[in-house]
Amino acid sequence: MIQELNRTIVNQNSTATLSFAAKIDLNRSIRLSGKSCCWLLLFCMSLSAASPLEVQVLNADGQAVGGFVVYLQARNTPSATEAPQSGPTIKQEDKTFSPYITVMQKGSDILFTNLDDITHHIYSVAGSSSFSFKLRLGATKSDLDISQTGVFGMGCNLHDWMTGYLLVVDTPYFAMTDSDGKTTLQVDSPGQYRVIAWHPQMNEQLEQQITLPLASTLTLKLRRKMAEIPLQKPIDDFDFLERY
Repeated sequence: MIQELNRTIVNQNSTATLSFAAKIDLNRSIRLSGKSCCWLLLFCMSLSAASPLEVQVLNADGQAVGGFVVYLQARNTPSATEAPQSGPTIKQEDKTFSPYITVMQKGSDILFTNLDDITHHIYSVAGSSSFSFKLRLGATKSDLDISQTGVFGMGCNLHDWMTGYLLVVDTPYFAMTDSDGKTTLQVDSPGQYRVIAWHPQMNEQLEQQITLPLASTLTLKLRRKMAEIPLQKPIDDFDFLERY
């Protein structure tokens, strides 16, 4: 009888020991599972978070140059195709195009507005998206249908010194460099991209293949000297067609 009682006590202790060990294993598994979930969540957040890309453009002498367009084209990552709701405004002011360079995403709206007290006749010849229209003083135009990408050189039939450029890109990732030659693009998805810098006075292509995210500033340097920006003033400042 005493032996059976001792055997029962030993079995109960063994069962209790096993139950305690199982609880320890369960708690350890829960902790490990929680850590794995946290790491997985952080990893997913890093993939979905926007990747800021800072780019600096230098000329052939190593000096920073502002007014460059910088844009990205995705290689293996699907890029956003939805156009912004509002596009750029190109002003005709003091008988010049302001700004001299404009960039927009394909499919965006664009507004021309004449701030001068004279008439302008704006035109561009660029394939199927060429345009030509008069814009009288204080008038605006916003119904242009630009259905192709590329460079649109603009002029005025009444003031032939007026020149401006519109670059239409098929990507939502674009910006202009500041006076320090720098700009920052917020990219939604990491991956492989082609970075392109453009200016109408450059005499070469300037681009580089990258993989985002980058840990440092991307520097793009020209190899050739740029052409001079044409003077936006007439030789003889006389508008004989002001009432055109």
